[in-house]
Amino acid sequence: MAIEKKPFHVAVVGGGIGGLCLVIGLLRQGVSVTLYEAAPEFKEIGAGIGFGPNALRALEQIDPSLRASYETIQTSNPSPNRKSTWFQFQLGMKSQNWSKLQASTNPTEKITETWQDGQKVATVTAGQTGQLSFHRAHFLDILVALVPKDVPKFGKKLVDIEELEGGKLELKFADGTTAQADAVVGCDGVKSRTRALLLGPDHPAVSPRFTGKYAYRGLIPMEQAVEALGDEVARNSQLYMGHHGHVLTFPIEKGKTMNVVAFRSKEGEWGDEKWVLPMERWVMLRDYEGWGENVMKILSVSCDFSLFRYKFERSKIIKRRKNSECKENAYQLIYIQMIKRPDVWGLFDHPHAPTYYRKRFAILGDAAHASTPHQGAGAGQAVEDAFILSRLMGKISSVDEIEKAFKAYDAIRRPRSQKVVETSRDAAAVYEFEDDSLGTDLEKVRARLEIRYKWIWDEDMNEHLRQAMELMD
Repeated sequence: MAIEKKPFHVAVVGGGIGGLCLVIGLLRQGVSVTLYEAAPEFKEIGAGIGFGPNALRALEQIDPSLRASYETIQTSNPSPNRKSTWFQFQLGMKSQNWSKLQASTNPTEKITETWQDGQKVATVTAGQTGQLSFHRAHFLDILVALVPKDVPKFGKKLVDIEELEGGKLELKFADGTTAQADAVVGCDGVKSRTRALLLGPDHPAVSPRFTGKYAYRGLIPMEQAVEALGDEVARNSQLYMGHHGHVLTFPIEKGKTMNVVAFRSKEGEWGDEKWVLPMERWVMLRDYEGWGENVMKILSVSCDFSLFRYKFERSKIIKRRKNSECKENAYQLIYIQMIKRPDVWGLFDHPHAPTYYRKRFAILGDAAHASTPHQGAGAGQAVEDAFILSRLMGKISSVDEIEKAFKAYDAIRRPRSQKVVETSRDAAAVYEFEDDSLGTDLEKVRARLEIRYKWIWDEDMNEHLRQAMELMD
């Protein structure tokens, strides 16, 4: 059955996961759309991320082929008894350091239990799916393949949006060009220009705030990870808990690579205009003095430098030859470099915005509710946004109804997505023994971990949409 074409045009600003999912959803609903991307091409920063069961349901509702394509790149825990596991939580510091933590937390209580490095705390399951991870760049390729070539416009850095007489919106770009649309949706990430234009430059919720956490990120070829940690630990998702820090690992790229993210706390402000900084490995290792055997093995993974040089020479010819073996060698070179010279990322999130829309102008994904990664839910919230908003836009039949759709989107999505931002901060406090309500009581920590994610993962997307539709009636 032919899709009825809507009599209005939407401009989407930003071509990340949220923006592309929205474009795909709008096109399936018969909405004319143009995507404006500041970069010269589509690209994603970062490596491995994951979707929870909620995001997978939303993805399938946007376009069934999206879920099918996603399954070709997703990676799960390979062990049969770990298929439904999100993370295996365990202690990640040496015994003497746990004793110091227990004593400082409960100075009047006698310590009756000696904690051990590697001691299991909880196994958190995520429905039937468990930990499903993917490489950002690979997922971006899937999204781009579903977008017609005439939809994206590159090199379009947004400067301003002006409402014209009659209600149309004019987008003004840094290259001096302009474009018009009946509605604009900003999907331009945590450093969003559209958020500033929507809320106003002096609004207290405009700028992202440093969360007091930073993270080292790296990729390790799985064969090296297995050699260091053993098969079971390396190939399945793990989270090592510590005081003011935690380290997580999970497989990506069909188990060829282990993704590593090591978190630490920092008092005060981030202190640099750049959020991602190159860091010497010795600085990272110093940050984890007193941590346990597996954590130090992960952070200390080394490589054969003769092999390193060989792979570097092989990688030089990639531009001249389309040889898959050469590409694989280049990827391995990059992975080794990342763990030898890790990047450190300052972690920022957004204060709660009072609204996600004004008239025919809305924001979505990280532009609306940037979150820390401690629940693995940020990207999934952008997918949920795209599902709800594209369906609402598909229900309306005139320009005059756009604001009604945006109002319903704001009412249904803002409370849930902002709760994710709040509880993500709370999650880090649990992992790092900073939650005063739990202290160092491992039984309380276990009980909290086993239930705290269900409200995110178990959300019924069809019911979520039904509630949004009701708000439009």
